[in-house]
Amino acid sequence: MVHVRASELDSVFVTRALQHNLPGVNDGDLARYLNTFFVKVPKSRIDNSRQRVFTYIKRYRANEGVAFKLFVNGIIQKRFFKYSKARVDFDRAITMAEKSRNHFLLYALQTNQAFIEAAVGNSAEAMVRYRLAQKQASLLDDIDRHILLAINISDLYYKNNLFRQAVQYLDQAQAMAGARRSSNFQHENFIYFNKVEIYFRQNRLDSLRKYKDLLSKRDKKTAGIYEFKKRASYLWSIAKKHHRKAIDQINTLRSDEKYPLSDEDLIYLADTYYKAGINDSAKKTIDHVVNTSPHNDNPFLRYHLYNMLGEIDMKDGDSVEASKKFKIALANLQTYTGHMVQVANISSEMKIDQIAADFIHKEEAYKRQRLVLIFIIVVSVLLIVITIIFYRGVKQRHYYEQLLHKAKHQELAFINSHEVRRHLSNILGLVSLVKQKNITDEKEQDRIINMLDDSATSLDTAIKNISEKLDN
Repeated sequence: MVHVRASELDSVFVTRALQHNLPGVNDGDLARYLNTFFVKVPKSRIDNSRQRVFTYIKRYRANEGVAFKLFVNGIIQKRFFKYSKARVDFDRAITMAEKSRNHFLLYALQTNQAFIEAAVGNSAEAMVRYRLAQKQASLLDDIDRHILLAINISDLYYKNNLFRQAVQYLDQAQAMAGARRSSNFQHENFIYFNKVEIYFRQNRLDSLRKYKDLLSKRDKKTAGIYEFKKRASYLWSIAKKHHRKAIDQINTLRSDEKYPLSDEDLIYLADTYYKAGINDSAKKTIDHVVNTSPHNDNPFLRYHLYNMLGEIDMKDGDSVEASKKFKIALANLQTYTGHMVQVANISSEMKIDQIAADFIHKEEAYKRQRLVLIFIIVVSVLLIVITIIFYRGVKQRHYYEQLLHKAKHQELAFINSHEVRRHLSNILGLVSLVKQKNITDEKEQDRIINMLDDSATSLDTAIKNISEKLDN
């Protein structure tokens, strides 16, 4: 995981990532790094850092340069709440990334568009964008992006007071993270903190304390942990009805340079002022959020804030102003309800997409298993055939060896009966002749001796012939 330093661009990472020269790093990781960097970098260094990134893009990724430049510009516009301009940049980048089929960049672009739509209260359009991002994650078969997507969708449900659906998506993200742990994302930080906020809103103190304690045990260097711990701490104070303490905690964060104060913190502050009976401060804080916040188009947020203003006016005895505030709150509640119907429809379509994607994955897995099974069967059949051939070869060899042995035996028996015994009979006959007759004729003696010598030589040759055949 690359740690983003707020003031300094990691040129080595950016250039090597653009060249596809970092093992395990893809364009999704590069987009995430650029997103985080341009959100954190001091404003005075944005233009210089942007030009450096553009130079690297031109040098190492000219074919996709425009899409990446538009992505960076969109991130910067989003940082300064210039959402209309950011939308235009992201949409143009999406068109180009679709042509190059850069699914990692498309995922980053669609999730950023979803963030913008959620920020301005357009929950239905945000779900549409998340659905498109989900399709990119499915094409990539990337579990980490599915996890982050589930966390983001959960956050969208939470901000619209749909707590049960929010918890379901967080549980899904937690299950995926547990089944296939990743070193690239700090899933647990976001999951634990989102559950802290949900259980706070549901006033479930035991669950709130459980996840607050889990956050407190997390490594101080992990992503977002400082912000999450601080907010969990003041939410716990509010839940325990220690309102004055919570007000001091939030106001302290307003001057904390390490803490990125958001409208959500100010809304919690307004709520706490109201619960503590400090209505003037509550009203002042709400007016600040309503009049200056780029999120002031969120219908549920406006409903909540105007409803609170109406309650304050009622307590102050100003029924006319209270009626106006309640009327605005009701109009925003109706708008919110209409959005939620659309969200429900899109959510159903996303579930259908997920079921279809799961079916395709299972079908592909089945095909792979089927191919493996066919391969195993073919190999097994070949082994059986080879074994049979080998066995038959050994058996035939043994058979022919027996035939050869029998032939040799017959041949030796023939030699023994016809050659050895014949020569031996000649010798025995000549010896018997010599014993019976007293041969004095030298010629006769020579003739008998020659005959004995010929028979002995022939016998010796026959015996050697037998020895050679026995050796072979």
